[in-house]
Parts: sequence; structure tokens; C-alpha cells
Amino acid sequence: MRENIKKLNKTLFLLGRFLKRLEIKENRITDISFYSAIEDYSFVKEIISEDVIPLLDNRGIYIDYGKRIINIFDDKGNYLVAREFDLSVANQNGHTKLGEIIFSY
Repeated sequence: MRENIKKLNKTLFLLGRFLKRLEIKENRITDISFYSAIEDYSFVKEIISEDVIPLLDNRGIYIDYGKRIINIFDDKGNYLVAREFDLSVANQNGHTKLGEIIFSY
């Protein structure tokens, strides 16, 4: 479980460079928005499908990287919690990691 959280932290952090927002419900991408207008971002969708969705353990998420908000849903799509996060903090004190947020509910 700890390795899954670590991998999810790293992947969601790196995706923040490309994504404005991401929503995953029922193990599929339901909403995605990118920062730039590059025509083909299929590699990002592939990363999400192969490296993020399997680690969510049937949870749903909505991440708005611009507003720094994450919403978490259970496997039935029921809203569990909304939290703020800050990916700009470099040290461990006060650094909120997205994987820990997702698995704390």
C-alpha cells in the first residue's frame, strides 16, 4: 500500500505540470483540461489510465491544479471531502501530498 501511495504522489505531482484539472470517476477519465494547446496529449491520458486509475482503489478524484483543490469520491461517486494542497512546498513540513490525501479518507 505504501508503494502505491508513493507512486501516486509522484505521478500526480508530475501531471500537475501538464494539467489544469483532472476528474476520474468510475475508473475512467470524465474531465481533463490541459495548460497548453498542444494537439496530442494522448501520452498523458495513457499515463493516467495505466499509472493513476489502478492505484485509486475505485475512488474518484477531481483535482484542480490551478486552484489547488482536490475532491475525493467513494466507489459509488459519493462526495467524501475537499481539501487544499500545496505542491510548491519543497520540504516535508507542511507539504501535502495528493496520495496521502486520497488514502486518508
